[in-house]
Amino acid sequence: MFIEKTSRYVPQLLLLLSLVHTIFMSTPTGLTPAACHVSRYFTLRNPHSGLVLEGTSPYVTIQHYTGTDAQLWYLEYLDGGLVYIINKSNGKVIDVENWKALGNTNVLLREKIGLTGNICPADEHANAACQKWYIHYKSVIVNACAKSALEIRDFVYNPGAIPRTWGEHDGDNQIFTFQYV
Repeated sequence: MFIEKTSRYVPQLLLLLSLVHTIFMSTPTGLTPAACHVSRYFTLRNPHSGLVLEGTSPYVTIQHYTGTDAQLWYLEYLDGGLVYIINKSNGKVIDVENWKALGNTNVLLREKIGLTGNICPADEHANAACQKWYIHYKSVIVNACAKSALEIRDFVYNPGAIPRTWGEHDGDNQIFTFQYV
């Protein structure tokens, strides 16, 4: 009985342990998985739909898993618990289309700006903070600039749909698990 009730929390517990390990092992910034063993390639899968994020420019989409490099990601760890989420196939980072919208904005891929700072800048062309993300223990990915969660728009799980950011509510459409390959 105890195992049945607690087994559903195992993925979240593993993610939490991974984040704690990352914080205490202090990964240097700018390293790729080839140079650093802390971050490996993974898919970002929505467990409710089974769909994964795919990084085909310019927009990120949700798709059925096919195993292509466009569906593989790795993390670059930053100070303060922030990460860049980087696509294996093109080296671009997940970003928000319109940081001024502060939610309900499309998610796309851009070249990493690499500027410092965790606050939304005044200049929309210098939106480096909007390329940084927090990963909550509930497997919710929150944009550092928009303070909104990555989600599948309106709970519509259609392959090819473009995810957006929206106020964090921990719904099924905002949960993305890291499945390492």
